Amino acid sequence: MELMMLKVQSWAVDGKSLRTRARQGGRVALKGFEYQASHAVHFVARLLLCEEGLVQVRYEGAQDIDAMYGDGRQVFIQFKDTPEKEYDFEGVREILHGFMCDAIDACGEPPDVSRLKTLQLKFLLISSGVVTGKEMLRLIRGSYSKTLAKKLVKDFKYLANPVVKQEETVEFAEYVFRNTSVLLSPQLKGQQHEQEMLAFAKLAIFGVPPAHIRDSLNNLKGLLTPPRNLFARDAALALKGLPDFHPASGRSPVSLLPSEETFHDVAAVEREFRDSGRVSWAAIHYGLDALRDRCQEIHSALIAMGRRAAVVLVTGSSASGKSTVVRRVAWDIHRTGKALVFEVIDPQNLNLEAWSEVVRLGEIACKPTIIVCDELDAESGILEQMRRQPSAKVTVLASAKDEHIIPKPFPVHISPYRLDSVSEPEFNRLMHEIQQPVRNENTAKFSTFMRAGDIFALSLLLRGSSLDKIADRTLARVDELVPELRSAFLCLCACGIRDQGVPRRLLKRMFAKPEQWARALAEGLIFGEVGDRFRSGHARLAIAILRRTSANVVDLKMQLLQQVDIADARERRFGLGLLKNGLHEQTTELTSFWVQIASFAESLASVGDYLDLARGLEVLDALIEAGVTQLGGAHAKLIAEMGPDRVRTGHDAVRFMNQTDDYLAAFPVVARVFAQTSISFGRNTFMRWVIDKGRGHVAQQREAVAVNLRWARTAGFPLSETTKLVTCIAHGNPGLPVDAQAEFAEVLKIIVDAMPLPPSDTATWELLFAVCEAIGDRIREEALVSRLLDRLEQHFDVIQLAAHPELMRRLATTARLAGGDAGTKRVLRLLVSSIPGVASTHMLKVYLALLRLVPDVDKVAVLAWQDRLSNANPAQAAATAHEFVRALPAHLQPVS
Repeated sequence: MELMMLKVQSWAVDGKSLRTRARQGGRVALKGFEYQASHAVHFVARLLLCEEGLVQVRYEGAQDIDAMYGDGRQVFIQFKDTPEKEYDFEGVREILHGFMCDAIDACGEPPDVSRLKTLQLKFLLISSGVVTGKEMLRLIRGSYSKTLAKKLVKDFKYLANPVVKQEETVEFAEYVFRNTSVLLSPQLKGQQHEQEMLAFAKLAIFGVPPAHIRDSLNNLKGLLTPPRNLFARDAALALKGLPDFHPASGRSPVSLLPSEETFHDVAAVEREFRDSGRVSWAAIHYGLDALRDRCQEIHSALIAMGRRAAVVLVTGSSASGKSTVVRRVAWDIHRTGKALVFEVIDPQNLNLEAWSEVVRLGEIACKPTIIVCDELDAESGILEQMRRQPSAKVTVLASAKDEHIIPKPFPVHISPYRLDSVSEPEFNRLMHEIQQPVRNENTAKFSTFMRAGDIFALSLLLRGSSLDKIADRTLARVDELVPELRSAFLCLCACGIRDQGVPRRLLKRMFAKPEQWARALAEGLIFGEVGDRFRSGHARLAIAILRRTSANVVDLKMQLLQQVDIADARERRFGLGLLKNGLHEQTTELTSFWVQIASFAESLASVGDYLDLARGLEVLDALIEAGVTQLGGAHAKLIAEMGPDRVRTGHDAVRFMNQTDDYLAAFPVVARVFAQTSISFGRNTFMRWVIDKGRGHVAQQREAVAVNLRWARTAGFPLSETTKLVTCIAHGNPGLPVDAQAEFAEVLKIIVDAMPLPPSDTATWELLFAVCEAIGDRIREEALVSRLLDRLEQHFDVIQLAAHPELMRRLATTARLAGGDAGTKRVLRLLVSSIPGVASTHMLKVYLALLRLVPDVDKVAVLAWQDRLSNANPAQAAATAHEFVRALPAHLQPVS
């Protein structure tokens, strides 16, 4: 099995080898090297979307830009801006000697010439001068490498890393000639502006507002001094004016992966990883994780998927390495430059704008787009976005405890991978990492952990440690560093056993010493989470800590529950999570805390939203069923308060729609919620509900369409919701009264005018096809057909139309059903004009669509061509179609 990239990608030439005079110019300031800097900025801008697999850029000052690609290629580029100079072989000898030095340093110290076989180092010389002489022509053509190499090694000396044998020096010279390209660029300085414009365009495409591009370019230029290694995240942090939803803004619920330049302290990263079990990107970068067998399988599957909507779900028991596997696979793909990889850092608040921006960037880059989501749950915003845009070419790589976290049916492909027992190869790799011999008795000794799939505990044991030892050491550090927070720390562990964070403001009310919390964070005893929460380390470590202290988990949770500020939505939902997490396992212990639970439920009844109350009832139902009858009063209060006035959010409305049977009574409640343009969640569910339940209720359908149209206008007509709005018209009530039909026709006109054309992705095509269906099957207004054709003709000529036979077929159906005589003739001419450009495999489909539009009087003449068009071979198809068009009656032929 091919091993994945566990080693850090590094430059072929680094360290002291760079500290040469030729590479020192421009290290502190760029004066005199503006042209080279403009090229460097363009390269840095290309990092943002991993263009051509570019993953790292290094500007060494003076004339050197180095580019690293994900497939291992490195290109060292040298610029010579000397238009007044002629370069013969002697004139470039020093430059080529420099390339030889780089090749020698890339092979180690002392240099090992055998490493040239696997070296992927290339050289590029860009010069504004004129080349002369046959040797230079041979260099440019890449011929006579051996002859040129023998000539080049004369007078070559490299005392810093000498090559002992002369024949090996010649081999290095040959390597340079085989791997050097020369690009002649007259008037090089005049191209500085061109490079800046290219970088300007890339930032605009990436999403930087025009007013902020100049400042962003200046910031990118500022990254060049002093020289450093630059990654996509470094470039992103330099950009100005990005909207909050952009993944490079630092404020979006989705983020780019971090820069390797932020991973400095290897020892601290290793200590945190070993002592807390927290899987950081730094730990993955430094290869501290234990590689599981399924990593390569998942890696290969993701690459094979390409640009596809899918969920790759990694499941397994606690400490089986789910989070580690997800991050390892994502990081390795990210470093290859084969995909755009993002991370969800706030899954509960993943909104349509943030999701759509990731989709847009993937479309622009034309690369597979992967979003990493650790600890996926049923309420994650990412699942809702996938439901809303199932055609968006985004693959979610997620970890979860089991597959049931994703509801069925789900509109995109799910590819599950379960981490079970630790295999012998995995065990042997662990032994190799700690430099221990592999013995059969070792395998038998640790078989219990291997069968359980507990690779975290197993890894600790093999290193002579254990969860209990780390738990004791962690507690000792808490007592030494932040003794006042010991009780709070145990509360965090009580939540941490279920991977639940605790709101900071709640903890700080209980233990109000900000400097203590800051120290606990700095020392890696606790960790910050998005959503303004703290959490403990790994769930298994939290269990061990509570076991070593004999602390009562339920008692700790109840301490937190009593401190919940019920008026604060985040804290309120945290309290519900406290009760729901581990509810069935802790039912007996919770019995003795019925007073605290009843108090919380009664407070919840006074202020909670509909969904809060429903979740509260689920908890009380389970406890009452287990015999805690004292909660009956609180249960009754929750039911009494679950009225329409508590349906306030999209989440509330979705639960309310699912629980009600009285459509007419429920509709005003739901419509009131979605009349708020600030609410986006649940709108597609609202439209489906109206389609499924609203037969015979035209007034409600009209109101629902109007409500969602108002929202769509303010939101810029999001494709998923706009398509579902059109579908509600097409699949809602048949036999619409005239006024309703006219109203829906106006809605469709607005959408036709707003549709982005020509379609750039599947979702836009789906909207266009839905509009065709709604016009043809439900509204049937000639003016609407004409409006649609006007827009299409602005964006599709006959050649472009011929490339989309499905659109031609749907237009023909729409015109036949709703276009009237004028619309039918217009579409017929479009199809006739386009059919010569249609691929032979689709020609019969287009011909049959065309045939349905032909007047009965002309059908015989058109039918005579069916066999010839259906049987035409690819080479003759276009000529046959042209013959067909010329043979048609004059009134059916295209108007020139």
